[in-house]
Amino acid sequence: MIDIADFYNQISHHTIENQLIESKWPNQATKLVLRLLESTSAKVSRGIPVGPHWVHLLAEASLIPIDNSLSVRGLRFARFVDDIVVFLGSDEEARAAVYSLAEILDKQQRLHLQNAKTRILKANDFRTLCEQMIEDRPIDDLERLLVDIIKRHSDGNPYRIVLLSELSEEELRAFSVEAIEKILSDYLGVHPPDFIRLRWFLRRLAQVGHPAGVAFCLLALDQLLPAISDLCQYLISVGEAGHDVQWLELGELLLDALDHPLVRANEYFQLSVLALFARVVQLNHLPALISRYSSAPPFVRREILLAADAGGGVDWIREQKEQFQSMDQWSRRAFLFAARRLPLDERRFFLKAVHDPSTLDQLLINQAKRGG
Repeated sequence: MIDIADFYNQISHHTIENQLIESKWPNQATKLVLRLLESTSAKVSRGIPVGPHWVHLLAEASLIPIDNSLSVRGLRFARFVDDIVVFLGSDEEARAAVYSLAEILDKQQRLHLQNAKTRILKANDFRTLCEQMIEDRPIDDLERLLVDIIKRHSDGNPYRIVLLSELSEEELRAFSVEAIEKILSDYLGVHPPDFIRLRWFLRRLAQVGHPAGVAFCLLALDQLLPAISDLCQYLISVGEAGHDVQWLELGELLLDALDHPLVRANEYFQLSVLALFARVVQLNHLPALISRYSSAPPFVRREILLAADAGGGVDWIREQKEQFQSMDQWSRRAFLFAARRLPLDERRFFLKAVHDPSTLDQLLINQAKRGG
């Protein structure tokens, strides 16, 4: 079993270009992808973003030459992005394969093995490892009970929303504040926390949108930052379900979180928290967000504009029209999106004056003109 060191940061844009051309992509589409990648890597021709699902396809495509090189050597292997498992007949063959893999990665794309994650396992040990990875491992009987309820109503589909109205009175009682807080506390009480399982549990809570864990999660936000994306999805699911939650108090906790040193030091954490105010209107606190606007960096301004759009701040949005030309491109797009809230004549006059819009800008302008 091998892993490629710092894989996403080491992917060559030239390799991606070659694979897109080989895959018969239109020339213009290939150029657009490369321009997008260069914009995220400060014009360096190496490295792609980590996170967006479409990037996974590019990462997979970049290793097609590695797959082909392994295949022509007669090696049997399975690969998921940068995790490669090679199946061999003996310990001696396995050691030889490690050196061969290191050579292939270096010669093909100047990639290197992650030594700490390179392992040679006997077949039985590998089988045991695989079984452990795919089985459910609830931290206690409480989690097992809740997960079983969710599975029963979702037919085991982790993406299906389960309405609380579908649950029986007995099942609803199982989702108590005490039960969910105990599960979350147990996960955070282990050192180091098993964030893979914790994130999985948060995704299950998001399936039902039950509010029992909301207060705990926000009070323990600094501990849950490694799971911030799944935590936000959970909060959004609760908001969309319309549950009676003390949203104003939770909004204050989120505003406090924005001033947390770890959150202030990480753009992704800030975006995750700020996006909640646009997705969960009940959080409110628009005045507090607006007060941050003038001194905020561009990516924060964009989220405040979207929150103002969602929260009915159309008159404040109008006041930002004079700054439109000096906004960064994504703040401009957020403003164009929000412009659909302006009165009809004012909206048409403003949108007509937007010069040289990009394709995406024009789509937003068209939407704003319709007022929807």
